[in-house]
Amino acid sequence: MSSNLLTPKEAAEYLKVSEKTLEGWRCAEVGPKYYRMGHRRVRYFMSDITSWLRAEGPKRTKLGIPTDTPAEAQPC
Repeated sequence: MSSNLLTPKEAAEYLKVSEKTLEGWRCAEVGPKYYRMGHRRVRYFMSDITSWLRAEGPKRTKLGIPTDTPAEAQPC
């Protein structure tokens, strides 16, 4: 993680969650702010992650999403 711009893998490692959890957060719109670069690439700024952790952080279920909205049921 030498850059302020992180891949989902790097962001997940920093947050100590899986990439699938980050994907679920994106679908449920509950995680840190992210940016789409092109059609498929997703990136996170370290400053957005730290701001999200200070303001909200992961406060929901084990997966970080509402229990009535499983990540696998969310269209992204």
